[in-house]
Amino acid sequence: MSKNIKMLFVFIVFLIYLIIPGVNASQIASQDVSIELFDDFSAKLGIMLNFSDITTTEVYYIVSSRISNIKAFDSGGPVSCTMEQLSYGTQIVCVPNVDVSDGYIINLYFDAFNLQKTEGQAILFSYNLGVMSPTDSVSVSVVLPDGMGLVEMIGDVVPYFPSYGTIGSTGRNINIYWSLFDLSLGKTYSFEATYETLSLSESDNLFIYLILIIIISYFIFLKFFSKPKVETILSVLKKDEKSVLDIIMSSGGSCIQRKIVKETDFSKARVSRIIRDLGERGLIRKVPRGRTNLIEFISNKQLKNKDKK
Repeated sequence: MSKNIKMLFVFIVFLIYLIIPGVNASQIASQDVSIELFDDFSAKLGIMLNFSDITTTEVYYIVSSRISNIKAFDSGGPVSCTMEQLSYGTQIVCVPNVDVSDGYIINLYFDAFNLQKTEGQAILFSYNLGVMSPTDSVSVSVVLPDGMGLVEMIGDVVPYFPSYGTIGSTGRNINIYWSLFDLSLGKTYSFEATYETLSLSESDNLFIYLILIIIISYFIFLKFFSKPKVETILSVLKKDEKSVLDIIMSSGGSCIQRKIVKETDFSKARVSRIIRDLGERGLIRKVPRGRTNLIEFISNKQLKNKDKK
């Protein structure tokens, strides 16, 4: 907003303060303004007005921008509001649902435009808040669009104003918070922030390095500390299964099925069942050999090659 337009806005607010009956008699205990900015230069605003004392039958509010989709709520539910688009912004007039003699709270929600403009390769956000009624405190919170960050201070370019704002973040978004007390009646307070698209920062690089270290550490663990698949299965074998596998291993890693029946003294059916179970677990394989079968132990290397296939 240019200096001339800002001065006009201040003047208009002051006139409204003088002209609207009883507007200067209401007392606002607190005003909370939440502004969420988007890439398309639109913004969503949420404003809570907490009146400690109110003498008007209508609630007036001035916004220094063009707005749409206004919604309002108080303790009685949705509030009927009208808005008038003016050259310097928008005037909102709401009719409360409940007795507004004191302790009245109203929440306003709407979309706002022309709060942002391009400044070179950066974007300037600007919001003007006019004090129409005696106000004890005001808080303003601005959330920048995804992937945007405040510019660095270079010369006369400051990242945000007033300079006493507090910087924070909500996940992927940076926010700025201001808090004011004992505001001057008829005065307009300005809030600004200059931001740009974030580049890959040192913190981003550190995060990437950390991910790489975790991945490398994981593979080192698998190679040197994790238990091979075959050994894991061997540790949970039953006694008769271990007996069969011991005979195969003591025979150099393979033997005919008849030898297993003879040395274990198990029945042919029992040996066949054990061989089938061990084969299903990937420990052995059965190769037909004449009228019998050759039973071969599958080594770790063979097992890995089998898994790849």
